[in-house]
Formats: sequence, C-alpha cells, structure tokens
Amino acid sequence: MTDLITPETSTSSHYLWGVARPHQIDDAELTEFIRAQSEKTFEEDKVMLAAQQRSLGETGGSTFPVPLKTDAGPIQARRLMEQLIEQEQALLSRAPAPAGTKPDTVS
Repeated sequence: MTDLITPETSTSSHYLWGVARPHQIDDAELTEFIRAQSEKTFEEDKVMLAAQQRSLGETGGSTFPVPLKTDAGPIQARRLMEQLIEQEQALLSRAPAPAGTKPDTVS
C-alpha cells in the first residue's frame, strides 16, 4: 500500500493512494474487500487532514505548532526551501535587466 500527499495550492493538496498485492490476484471478492477497506481508511485520514488545514488557516501556516521527532526531516526540508526561495528572490531583485529590455518606469 502506498499513499502520497502532494501540494496543489498553499492551502490544498492532492491525496493519492494505491494498493497492490502479489497473491490471489484473480480473487475479485478479495480485491473489492481490500479496495473498500483501503478507501475507508483514507477517507478517515482525509477528514483529519481537512481539519488540520482548517486549524492552520488560510495561509497554510509555515510551522508546525507541536513538532514531533518524526517531523524533523520535513521541518528541515521546509526551512531549507524557505531559505532557498529567499536567496533566489534576493538575487532576482538585484539582477540587472536583460539586454535589450527597458526597466519599468513609474509616471
């Protein structure tokens, strides 16, 4: 079984899941049972994730209010991405206009 959450916007995500098995693959009844139980589990998760997003608010939040040890990697990755974005924006704000273009003027 696998599940994947990937951002869509700053306040929404796509939640993908799938199940594979190497045994009794011709058993349609077992296939339906596994699919239904997996869907039930992920629908329960979906309710929790939606509540979590509501608690973060419209901005999506940038930090977790109560980080756990298991959150260390994702928190570090988020901080690194924020730093890289800030560095890129700083470089772009200081970069000269490309040759052959006119700078923006204010009247």
